Amino acid sequence: MRDLIRPFVNGLALAALVVAPSPAAATTLDLSWDACTPVITNKVPTGSPPDPIVLVVRAVGQVDPHTGFEFRIDMEDAGAVLPDAWRFDLAGCPGEGFISIRTDPTTAACPAFQGLPATVQTGIRYEPYALPGPLGAPPFRFALLVSSRYPVTGAPPAGAIRSLVRVVFNHRFSVLGPSDPGINCGGFERNLCLTVHPGSARWFDASGTPVPFDVGQSWLTFRGECYPVPVAPTTWGTIKGQFRR
Repeated sequence: MRDLIRPFVNGLALAALVVAPSPAAATTLDLSWDACTPVITNKVPTGSPPDPIVLVVRAVGQVDPHTGFEFRIDMEDAGAVLPDAWRFDLAGCPGEGFISIRTDPTTAACPAFQGLPATVQTGIRYEPYALPGPLGAPPFRFALLVSSRYPVTGAPPAGAIRSLVRVVFNHRFSVLGPSDPGINCGGFERNLCLTVHPGSARWFDASGTPVPFDVGQSWLTFRGECYPVPVAPTTWGTIKGQFRR
């Protein structure tokens, strides 16, 4: 009997040594105005001219080493087209010089998710929808794309909150009502929606394999409710090809 038990026990010991790697734990991506915490879902501007407006993209609960992340955020106006006050693309008013995309820590309580040194790519596009949608969907939207890569970075404590990106919109020349070309950028009174583009948010594990973020707070509003707008399906390969290098 002892000879029969010994191979069985030895087999158990060997099985204990050959353990399949655990799947990556879920990490949640959230959008917020102003700060990592608490999450603020609606922004009403103050100041004249308006104070800079800050969008924060945060990650919560990372427990695995990582080598990068990427995502896309769409900004949409349910009325018609995106107003001049929010045209931060190259051809817009105020233009690319008035938007800042930063990956450094937001505050001591919300340190950076990104490892160093990092290669960060951003894309800013004002693009037509592939397909017109119902409910008065706008024919144009603003797309912000961010991609960061860095050496393997150890995981923060479980449940920790980290800042992926801060986007600072400088509204120095934004005004209510119509634009005065060459002087100011109008339409600042309009309601807007910001949403995480479906399928675009993911982080990369220690081997460089992409892992989808769980998307928690996936939308924000500016000046209150904004009508839902349908999103044309887009593959991540198509999205990634839009980055300006």
